[in-house]
Amino acid sequence: MIRVSQGDGQPADASSTDAKNLECWAKDAQSQALRVELADENCFIFPYAQLLFVSHHRTENAESLRLAFNTHDVRLSGRNLRGLAAA
Repeated sequence: MIRVSQGDGQPADASSTDAKNLECWAKDAQSQALRVELADENCFIFPYAQLLFVSHHRTENAESLRLAFNTHDVRLSGRNLRGLAAA
């Protein structure tokens, strides 16, 4: 599951000193789907049974994560994505 906001329902402030310590995702061993929430409040749910592969790439200045499903190719860019790839 990927979340774009904190517990108070407001988007996390990237300029906050605490922002680098916040995780924008959570995992649940019972979960059968990946929920992706976008900043514009659109939401997508992808069943793990259709997950083909995940790849993580890191350069000096950026990271990207690719999740390939049967019908969709999800690409995320940001920082600290390795933990999400491992989950």
